[in-house]
Amino acid sequence: DNGSNTMAQHLLENGESEISIFWTLEDINFKCRIDKLDVTKKIAVEYKTVRSVKESVFASDMINFGYDVQMALYTDGIRAYFDDDFEYLFVCQEKSPPYLIRVFKPDEQFYEIGQRRLDDLIQKYKSYEAVDWQLPDGRFISDFIQTISPPSWATYKT
Repeated sequence: DNGSNTMAQHLLENGESEISIFWTLEDINFKCRIDKLDVTKKIAVEYKTVRSVKESVFASDMINFGYDVQMALYTDGIRAYFDDDFEYLFVCQEKSPPYLIRVFKPDEQFYEIGQRRLDDLIQKYKSYEAVDWQLPDGRFISDFIQTISPPSWATYKT
């Protein structure tokens, strides 16, 4: 509908594009790249091309494609960097004609689901960090990692 197109256009034309934020959480370094960030209005916007802008379809796709986790992670990053909360919106455009557009604001329940899934992933990552994974043939991943040094001609005396 035309109202959604106007809103999407406004959201995508205002603010800064492709903003990278870096932060540390639980001794892990994170980075996010937000499609559009309007600091004055405290709005973060992610643009997604989708198979359908029907609410039920996009709600399922949010879970299936991890957009809920992305939202939780990016929201954490924004909060860490700006020490403030921003509204998080998705501008969705269908991949096929007539290329309908809708703007979605996930509710608190979506954020909570994403945050739980993010927390689980962080814990899983932390458990993998200290493990030397064993391959099915009995060898370890570390058996295939080789330390490399620069060639002798590349070293400089200081």
